[in-house]
Amino acid sequence: MRKSSIGIVGIVLFAAGVLCAPVGTANAQESHSIGHRIKEDTRDSTDALHITPKVKTAILEDDKLNDRRNHINVNTKDYVVHLVGHVYSRAIKERAGHVAAAKLAKMHKGYKVSNELSIGR
Repeated sequence: MRKSSIGIVGIVLFAAGVLCAPVGTANAQESHSIGHRIKEDTRDSTDALHITPKVKTAILEDDKLNDRRNHINVNTKDYVVHLVGHVYSRAIKERAGHVAAAKLAKMHKGYKVSNELSIGR
């Protein structure tokens, strides 16, 4: 298993141009930049796999939010949880934001909620 993981990382780095680039100051900076982008992409993937479903579950477990008139999608990127879709009232929109924020407060400090829900259909 370890050899295949190392092989995959090698392929990713090769595709990114790290392994085939000549050594130098500019290329060291590019390598750092590529490493940073890989780290950010990994964090975004972790957010999508870990935080998004937990916030969505919290919303679905709320009796007032779990209504067929509401359509609430949850996406996470760059330390922001986005609530997108539509709900049937302003009070429900606010409740969704509060439920998401409460769940995030229990899980991770530093995440914000962007409540982009529209009201009505």
